[in-house]
Amino acid sequence: MLNSIENQSGVVGEVQEFIIRSSGNYPSLIDAADHMCVSPRTLRRELQKSNTTYQSLVDSVRTKIAKKLLLETQKTISQIAFELGYTDASDFSRAFKSWTGISPGKFRQ
Repeated sequence: MLNSIENQSGVVGEVQEFIIRSSGNYPSLIDAADHMCVSPRTLRRELQKSNTTYQSLVDSVRTKIAKKLLLETQKTISQIAFELGYTDASDFSRAFKSWTGISPGKFRQ
């Protein structure tokens, strides 16, 4: 899965890698900051320098994983939702639509 994420360097790449390795149990900003041995505020500032936020990185990773699973597996949308850390398929569908503009079912078609 690491190969499917753009080759980001620096803080953004390190945070993305940490998020991917925690797939299904997405860590909080505080967890990521602890992992990188910096304060949450410092991590926020560093991400801000790259014009991004922690939540947008989590969403980006989830989007890429969701697209890959929808296109390359026969898993149900509920199974994919659970794998991405959602407890409800409708929450996942709503999030996916906000990320891509279309529903997971339409994307799969």
